Amino acid sequence: LKIELGGIWYSPIAQGTGANTEATYLMLKHAFHLGYRRVEWKCNALNQRSRKAALRIGFKFEGIQENHMIDRGESRDTAWFRMLDSEWPE
Repeated sequence: LKIELGGIWYSPIAQGTGANTEATYLMLKHAFHLGYRRVEWKCNALNQRSRKAALRIGFKFEGIQENHMIDRGESRDTAWFRMLDSEWPE
């Protein structure tokens, strides 16, 4: 039982306000309450802001999947992160 947080984007007015941390906390709490055992976070490997956020929130880095997809006509490498139910709510 796994679920993925994805396609998350905050407008510049919300960036740096803690909105991401609070929203992600609520989504994680809900997912684990529903019985999911694993929550995944994937982002463009070049997106340092997203990668830092995942680590700050408590996700564990699992690796890079090279040539994972085509995004806007370009090949994209994807960084994978995960949080397990046994790690919640650390």
